Amino acid sequence: MATRDLTWFRAPGADRPGTTNLCYHALDLRVIRGEASAPALTTATGSYDVAWLLEQVGALGGVMRSFDLAPGQQVAIGLADPLTEAVAFLAALRLGAVVADTTDRASMVLTDGSLEPLGGVPALLHGVASQDPVWQLEWEFALSAGRTDPAPVVDVAGDAPALQVDGETVLTRDVPTHDSAAARLVMALGAGEAVAL
Repeated sequence: MATRDLTWFRAPGADRPGTTNLCYHALDLRVIRGEASAPALTTATGSYDVAWLLEQVGALGGVMRSFDLAPGQQVAIGLADPLTEAVAFLAALRLGAVVADTTDRASMVLTDGSLEPLGGVPALLHGVASQDPVWQLEWEFALSAGRTDPAPVVDVAGDAPALQVDGETVLTRDVPTHDSAAARLVMALGAGEAVAL
C-alpha cells in the first residue's frame, strides 16, 4: 500500500507531540487535492466517492458533537455493516474521540443491537427502534439532523489514542499502522486508494 505523510496542523517537536487528525488525512485533504470524485469505498452493492463519504462523516460527526462529545472521550461502536462502521469510525476520529470495542467508560454508543445502550449515555441506533427518546436516536433521523450542522475537524495531539481494543490503546494519531481494519482504512484512504469493504 502506498502512503502519504500525515498532515500536521502543528508540527511535532522535541517537547511536544504536534497536532493532527486522521479523518482530515483520509478525507478532507483528498478533497483539497481535487480527489472529491475519486472512489473511496466499494461494497457489493456500489461504489462511494470521497465527497459522499466526507458528507456522511461530517453529518454523523455533527450529531455526535451535538451530544457534547469531546476529544479523548470514548465512543463504543458495534455495527455489523462495514460501510456504516467505516463512517462511524471516521466520524469519531474527526471529533478526536477514541473508538473502543466496549461500552466501559463510553460517552456515546453507536450500535445495531450488538452493543447494549447505556442508561444516560447518548446512543445512535442503526436498524433498531429507540426505547428512550431522550438518549437514543435512530440513525437516519440523526444523519438528517447532522447534515444541517456538519462537524469540522478537531486538532488532536499526535500521541493521543485513536483506537482501543480490550482496554489497550492499539492506534495513536501519529502512528496509524496497527494491523486492524480501522488502521488499514485510514491509511488506504489517506494514500488515495479505494477500500473494498
